[in-house]
Amino acid sequence: MSDLLVFGTQLINGLTLGTAYGLIAVGYTLVYSILRLVNFAHGEVYMAGCYAALFAVNALIAANAPAFVILLLSLIAGMAVAGLLGVLIERLAYRRVRKVSIPATMITSLGMSIFLQNVAFVAFGASPTNFPNLFPRGSVFIFGIPVLYIQIFLIVVTLATLVGLMLWIHRTNAGVAMRCVAQDPIAAGLVGIDSNRMVVLAFVIGSALAGMAGWLFGMYYGRAVFYMGLLPGLKAFTACIIGGMGSIPGALLGSVIMGELEVLSGAYISLDYKDVFALGALLIILIVRPSGLLGGRDVSRRV
Repeated sequence: MSDLLVFGTQLINGLTLGTAYGLIAVGYTLVYSILRLVNFAHGEVYMAGCYAALFAVNALIAANAPAFVILLLSLIAGMAVAGLLGVLIERLAYRRVRKVSIPATMITSLGMSIFLQNVAFVAFGASPTNFPNLFPRGSVFIFGIPVLYIQIFLIVVTLATLVGLMLWIHRTNAGVAMRCVAQDPIAAGLVGIDSNRMVVLAFVIGSALAGMAGWLFGMYYGRAVFYMGLLPGLKAFTACIIGGMGSIPGALLGSVIMGELEVLSGAYISLDYKDVFALGALLIILIVRPSGLLGGRDVSRRV
């Protein structure tokens, strides 16, 4: 394989990783836009979604369900469990402290992250659990570059989901109400919009998308482990900052940049330093453009 084809293959790998990060990053963006709260337990929600999808897949395989049914029901299981966990986190951990102070909410979110990791450790053990292979092995060639079936599936599903989310936010009453709360929660309350309901909705949608990411990552990497939410969660948060905190297109752009930097630096420099180069991009962008690539002066209130 020529050097150019190898480079193209790595670009596809980076795009695959980046789009999956994008699903996690959008959850950060939705919650931050409304609450100015960074939910550091979001990575563990992604982990919970992966495990829920894994158990659903194993149960459906044991029942000899068709492949399409396995894919659909495992996706629903992952998103439902993650969405429910997101609501529980908001109700039990954040609702009472979010109006106290920013440090209080940050400490609470970090504590919730550690708590959920330890719950997963006790429940599932320290060893990785294999995720059954649901896709046939093989690839198609695009401009001579081999692209795996699972990569095509992951990229298409992620982009279609995020496009659908953008349309929902801009063209439905609930989406417009969420944007109003993000822009000015006091004014939104004066016109009859229930801010608490919009907060719960943001947690449900963001957490469900993290569950979808767990489902996709589980199939792509073929395993689930209790600490799997830590690094993807941090990288997705970094992607939000790179793209512009509060911007959904910015979250996707930052995620793709993170994915490409991680894969290319690992392929051409060293796997030991792939995270260094990816996170180094954050420092550079914060120096050059503190609000992010697609961020404005008031990006914290944008969706």
